[in-house]
Amino acid sequence: MKSKKPIQVDQNLLRNHQRIGRDFFIEHNSVYELFSAQAKKFPQKTFAIFPEFNKTFSYEDLNGKVIERASYLKQLCLLRGDRIGLVLPTSPDFIMLYFAAFREGVTVVPINPDLSPPEIAYIASDARVKAVFYNEQLSKKILDVQKIAGLERTNFINVAGINSKKAPKNTDMPDVHYTDEAVIIYTSGTTGYPKGAVLSHLNLLVDSQVISEWFQFTTTTRTLCILPLFHNNGQVVTLLAPLSAGGSTVMAPPKTSLKLFWSIVKEYNVNWTSVMPSILAIILSAKLERKDSSMVGIICGGQVLNSEVKTQFENNFHVPIFEGYGLTETTSFASFNQFPENNRKSGTVGRALPSNDIVIIDENDKEVARGEEGEICMRGLNVLTEYLGLDEVNKKSLRGGLFHSGDYGHVDADGHIYFKTRKDYLISKGGEKIYPSEIENVLFGHPAVDECAAVGVPDKLLGQDIVAFVKLNSKCAANELKEFFTGRLAHHKHPKKIVIVNELADLGDIPKGPTKKVLYRELLKYYNQNLLEN
Repeated sequence: MKSKKPIQVDQNLLRNHQRIGRDFFIEHNSVYELFSAQAKKFPQKTFAIFPEFNKTFSYEDLNGKVIERASYLKQLCLLRGDRIGLVLPTSPDFIMLYFAAFREGVTVVPINPDLSPPEIAYIASDARVKAVFYNEQLSKKILDVQKIAGLERTNFINVAGINSKKAPKNTDMPDVHYTDEAVIIYTSGTTGYPKGAVLSHLNLLVDSQVISEWFQFTTTTRTLCILPLFHNNGQVVTLLAPLSAGGSTVMAPPKTSLKLFWSIVKEYNVNWTSVMPSILAIILSAKLERKDSSMVGIICGGQVLNSEVKTQFENNFHVPIFEGYGLTETTSFASFNQFPENNRKSGTVGRALPSNDIVIIDENDKEVARGEEGEICMRGLNVLTEYLGLDEVNKKSLRGGLFHSGDYGHVDADGHIYFKTRKDYLISKGGEKIYPSEIENVLFGHPAVDECAAVGVPDKLLGQDIVAFVKLNSKCAANELKEFFTGRLAHHKHPKKIVIVNELADLGDIPKGPTKKVLYRELLKYYNQNLLEN
């Protein structure tokens, strides 16, 4: 099944925003072809460990289960180009159906099980899935989903009913090409409905390949998958990247893995994991003791990593953090700091990956000089095909042969990228541009602060002013935190108000999404509804 020689990507088959001016080679035509090849090469080698389910799968064992699930998909008359929804947590059922769908050329639409019935119904309907798979714990919620108009022809299947299916003798499968749809991942927008980012087999193969090569993954590499599999980071960095190298992965959901982080790392000899910045703060605040000698590094991205959190984490645990930059729309990452750790450049998210280019443009869509700030834009083999069914959004976001990220930053003379903030989160106070990370870096330096986030709030005179939300680990007055800024940050960047979330019965914590990304828009909404002064 493995190609006799590497496949040169035919970039004439790609969209303008996916083409790069250099050759690129992949080893396989599809994700399942990659998995099948590794199963033949390393049949008895451990591939996936699920501590929560007390299950461990070799490559060969898992491939047998995948073929069983593929047979079941055939029985449902699901064909190449059809779509299925997976409303499942990180579990053996998820990855079995995931690879089974890829084997049959069926597109996977992962759906967060914590979403409400109307939210699940919207995604299933928008993606026009023919079947939705769920587990027993979600039965009641799925009954509510089925009552919503528009899904009358959708088949809802409890995975418990397919676990006894036996592998068929007929193992024929369709030809799946790297340009075919692989997954549609729905991104949470700041307004309106979520958008479906269409990612191809090429997107997944390329991003996982370059990540594996960048960090020198080998057959002995073992990752810890903390982030959920309905998220692109969980799929690409800690499932497909080790697969690309013939390595293995430990799959533990955040509720389990964060409480027992270093214990899991030690027990399973984990080398790498991938997290959001807030997860590092959570591990720090838990005051856990590192017990292993196996961890090589931690990959971090998704939001700005505060320098104080990074410094504290590395000093406490003596493990390097490799910052990167990327979005769902770039499959996962589009840049990384160099490996090994001595090659990193502090304060940056590294350089562009070989699979993509990164440019900075101004408000007139003109590329700016090195060192000048603007919007971060990308083109590359790991950039999404399109947003599903959103022609006007595609015209705007993919104009000029670039994906326009909506993020703000600059590139230095050496090609290192500085990610500042989402354009939406940039604070404009009296004409001065202020990054939330500037305020957060100071607050994280106070010993009483576990977590924090700064937002720009409406102000009649200045346009915006600064409010900081903090979660404390010990008693501390807001005035003391305000005084902490003296001599550490220019006065106009000091927050006018500090809100201690521990004291708020209706908040109590810094709001985060399912991947532990801080939800700045929810903090702004809370402020406007509850704290805004008339």
